[in-house]
Amino acid sequence: QPLETLQGATFDSFMRRILIDRLKLWALQFDGHGSLAARCGACDSLNGPEAMACWNCGKSLAGAAKIGALAFEKGADAQWIATAEFGSVLYNAQARLALLLACESARVGTHLVFSGLAPGLLLAGVPAVIGMQYPVLDTFANSFANEFYAALIKDSDILAALRLARR
Repeated sequence: QPLETLQGATFDSFMRRILIDRLKLWALQFDGHGSLAARCGACDSLNGPEAMACWNCGKSLAGAAKIGALAFEKGADAQWIATAEFGSVLYNAQARLALLLACESARVGTHLVFSGLAPGLLLAGVPAVIGMQYPVLDTFANSFANEFYAALIKDSDILAALRLARR
C-alpha cells in the first residue's frame, strides 16, 4: 500500500483524510505525544496529564478520571483526543494495525483496563495495537519502528516482528 504522511498533524486534518477523502488504512503509525489525560468531571473536557484545573471550565481536576489520549497539534497547544474517539476513527477507516510511538500509549487507565489507549483501541475493534508503556525517546521509537517494519516485511508476522523489534 502507498505510504501517506499527514503534514500539519491536527485531528481535523486527520479526520478530513479519513471521512472526506475516504482514506482506507491498512495500518497507522502515530509518532507524537500520548498520556493518561485527565477528564474533567464538570464539563467532560480532556486536559493534559499535568493540568491542575480544567482548561475549559476552570474546575479542579483533583480526582479526575485518567484516560488514554493522544496529543494532536492545535496551534501552539495540544488537542488531546480520547481513546474512544480515536478508536472509532480507526475502526471506520478499517485499520488492521496501530503502531503508537507515543509515551504511555500502552498504559491502562485508573478506573478500567480499557480506558488506556492501546487496550481501548483493541476494544474499539482495531485488531492489532502496539504501544509504549512508559516514556520513550524519539531515537528509541524510530529504531523500534525501523526494526518492526523490516521484520514485518520479511515475514508478514506481526508477533514475530514485535519480538524482534523489542530486542
